[in-house]
Amino acid sequence: MATMTLSAGVLIKAGANYSDDLNSGANGKTGKEIVDEFIEQAEAYINTITRYDWTTNWASIKANYQKIFTDLCENLAAMEAIKYDMDGYGLQSAQTMLDVLKDRIDREFELLRLNEIQEILI
Repeated sequence: MATMTLSAGVLIKAGANYSDDLNSGANGKTGKEIVDEFIEQAEAYINTITRYDWTTNWASIKANYQKIFTDLCENLAAMEAIKYDMDGYGLQSAQTMLDVLKDRIDREFELLRLNEIQEILI
């Protein structure tokens, strides 16, 4: 179950040209189920990289700092949404969007890796 964000946040970050499958569904899954899978993968990645289970301990994160995790999770999941089917974007547009998301992800992970930051989050 997705904890850090909702599928709508991911689709907003993926932009206007994401695959219609992410609304209507495909391969026996609803669009929400597909996007939720991207979110759950992003949450697992965040927890692994930072070596802390933020998902399980979501309620203990100060509300102001939850927004950092929400943004990071949406960025990671939006990259998957774009990669799912890039035909609607065109290669250059898709690559630019992926680059912008990756830049933001890199900066957020850099922040979350700092021990002193992790101490103030909860």
